Amino acid sequence: MQQLLLDSDTVSEILKGRNAQVEKHKNAYVRIFPKLSFTSATLLEVLYGMERVSANAQIKRAEALFAVNEEIIPAS
Repeated sequence: MQQLLLDSDTVSEILKGRNAQVEKHKNAYVRIFPKLSFTSATLLEVLYGMERVSANAQIKRAEALFAVNEEIIPAS
C-alpha cells in the first residue's frame, strides 16, 4: 500500500462515517500509516463547505480529524 494524499471528497466521506467500505479502507490505511495526509486546500475546502451550511457538529468532527493528522502545506 502506498501513502496517499486525501482529497476533499474522501475526507468528507470519512467524516460522514456512513460508508462501511470507506471506513474499512481508512482503518486498513491507518494500520500502516498512522496519520492521514491532506493539503491545506483540502482542509479549507471541507471547512468552508460545512460553515456555509452552519454544520457546527460536523465542523467540530472535522477539526478533531485535522488536528491529529498531517496537513501538507505547499511551499511558496
